[in-house]
Amino acid sequence: MYHNMIYLLRTFHKKKPREFLNAGISPEFRQNSERETLMSSNSVVKQIKKANFTWRFVISVVLIVATLLIAFLLIPNHTKYYTARENIFSLPCNSYKVDKYYKGKTYSIYDWFAENKDGKFYIAPVQDKNEEDYYLIVYIPKKYEAKVETIMDQTYEYMDSGDESVLTEYISCNGYVTDVNAKTSQFLEQYFDAISAPPAVRERVCSKMFVMVPLSKVLASEGTAYIALCLILLIFAVAIPLTGLTGSYLKPLKKKLSAMNMTLEDLDNEFSDPLFTYGNIQVSKDHIIQINATPTILPIKDIVWIYPSKMNQVNSAPIYRGIFMTRYHQCFQLNVKNQAEADSLCQSVHKLQSRALYGYVIENSTMYYKRFNELIDYVYNQNDAPSEVTEEGNVSVSGNATTESSTPAFQNQENASVSPVSAPADSENILPETISENFTSGLPDPTKKE
Repeated sequence: MYHNMIYLLRTFHKKKPREFLNAGISPEFRQNSERETLMSSNSVVKQIKKANFTWRFVISVVLIVATLLIAFLLIPNHTKYYTARENIFSLPCNSYKVDKYYKGKTYSIYDWFAENKDGKFYIAPVQDKNEEDYYLIVYIPKKYEAKVETIMDQTYEYMDSGDESVLTEYISCNGYVTDVNAKTSQFLEQYFDAISAPPAVRERVCSKMFVMVPLSKVLASEGTAYIALCLILLIFAVAIPLTGLTGSYLKPLKKKLSAMNMTLEDLDNEFSDPLFTYGNIQVSKDHIIQINATPTILPIKDIVWIYPSKMNQVNSAPIYRGIFMTRYHQCFQLNVKNQAEADSLCQSVHKLQSRALYGYVIENSTMYYKRFNELIDYVYNQNDAPSEVTEEGNVSVSGNATTESSTPAFQNQENASVSPVSAPADSENILPETISENFTSGLPDPTKKE
C-alpha cells in the first residue's frame, strides 16, 4: 500500500504540475498577467532607458580614452616631474640619464660661472660610484638666488671648519638631466682659467648637467592645462553614467507627456502593441515615438503635411527620412534605413491622419507656407480642399484620399534625425499654442525664386 501511494503521488506531479499550480488562478487573472508580461518585455520606457544607458556608456568610454591619450601623449614630462623620487645629489654622477627627472636637494654649492635672464649656472659637489669627488653643473632659476647665496656661504664655512652642523639651509627643486652643450663648456673653461683651476679639477666635471624647474613654472605651462583637462574629462566620464541613474533624462519626456495628459505608464500601455515599427520608430493610433537617448514623441493629430525625403551626400550613403510638418510650424525628421521604409512610414501615418497633405509638391508647399489658415481649416474643420491642391498629376486632397506625386522630396534638410524647424516669418497665421522644445526658425520657403 505504501508503494502504491508513492506511485500515485509521483504520477500526479509528473502529469499535471501546471494544473496543480494554477488550480486556484482564474482565467481573467492569468490573461492579465500574461498581458503585463508582454507589456514589460515591449516597454517603451525600458527601451528608452536602455538607449540612454548605451549612449552614456559610449560617451563615458570615449572620454576615458581621450583622457588616456592626453595623459600618455601630451603630458609625459609633467608626469615624470611629479613622480620624480631619486635625489640627483645622492646618486653617482655616472648613473645620470638624459631627460630623466630627479629631485634636487642639496646643502652645498660652490660658485656660479655663467648666467642668463632666467637663472645662473652653478657648480655643486657630487660623487661617482667609486665615491670620488666630481663637480655637477646645476642651472638654478633666479627665484632661488638669495637662498643659493646663503648655501654658498655655509658651504665655505663648512670647508673651513669641517663642522657639518653649519649645513642648515638647503635648496630643493625637481628638474631634469641634459648634456652639457659647447657654449656652457666654454663659459666653464673661462671660469676655470680665471681661478687658475688645475687640470685635475677640470677633468672632474660631469658630462651631464642638472636643470632645476620650479613648480610654479610647471603649473603655468600648457602641461598643467592638459592635466586639468584630463581631470575634467574624468569627472564627466564618471558623472555622465551616474546621473543616468537618477532618471533625470526622462524629465523632458514627462513634461511633454504631461502636456498631453499622459504618464509614462500611459505611454507604455499605448505602445505595448504598436501598429507599425521601423527600427527605433514606433507608430500607435495616436502618436509616433522615436526611441533613443533623447526620445521624441509626436501626436499624429498635429500633423498637417507628410512626405518621404531622400538627401544625397557627397561621400556617404543617402539619408532617408519621413518628414512630418505640424500645425505648430514644427518639422520632425525621422531617419529610416531606405526609401521603402521612408515611403511605408509616411503612408502608414497618413492612413491615421488622412486629411493631411501628402507628398512634396509645389502646391503643398504653397499651401503650408502661404495659405496656412486654409490648410488648417481643411485638415481640422473638414472643409473642401483648396483648388490649388487638386491639380492632376500632383496631390489630390479632396475627400479623404491622397495620391503621391513623383516630384522629388525637398533636399535641403538638416542632418539631425529629429530637428524642429519653423515656418518663415511671413506666415500669415501662427496658432497661439506652441511647443517651445521643438521650435526654431529658419526653414527656407521653396516657392520663392532666388
